[in-house]
Amino acid sequence: MTEMSENMHDTLVSDEIHADLPVTEETDYTAMPFEEIKRIVEQQHKQTDLLQQYALYKKLKPIIEDHLQTETHQALDKFVQEGGQPDDFEFKSDGFYKKFDTYYTTAKNFFTQHQKDQLHKKEANYKHKLQLIDQLRTLVDGPDDKGSYEKFKTLQQDWKSTGAVPPEQS
Repeated sequence: MTEMSENMHDTLVSDEIHADLPVTEETDYTAMPFEEIKRIVEQQHKQTDLLQQYALYKKLKPIIEDHLQTETHQALDKFVQEGGQPDDFEFKSDGFYKKFDTYYTTAKNFFTQHQKDQLHKKEANYKHKLQLIDQLRTLVDGPDDKGSYEKFKTLQQDWKSTGAVPPEQS
């Protein structure tokens, strides 16, 4: 296995973590010419939305890894046919695979950090909603005065404006 394919293999992440990726279209990239895939990767890299980049790169990764493996085997076969020894073989590509691996890793790291940030935000929202519940309990258990309804409406509005909570807490 080449160093590049080992690096690409090491960057694989479980699908369950990435179930909510923003996938915009269903294109069959397997039937697409590889030069077109290269063009799409370079074009997508110029976009600023790393979440969309990661969604695309994740789809393309197995196709690109297969192409790398095929290209490596073809180059090795040619090298051996020309009289070289397999142990002396070193695959040299046009640099696309290393660029793709860099693009993929950058987008994946951004996505992973984004997921962590979203989780922290949801946890903070959960804690805030618990505080609102305590304030509501205090309001309900306290004396009924003229400001109670306004306090209730304020708590209600604050509840609605607080974002999502972790799924296991909802």
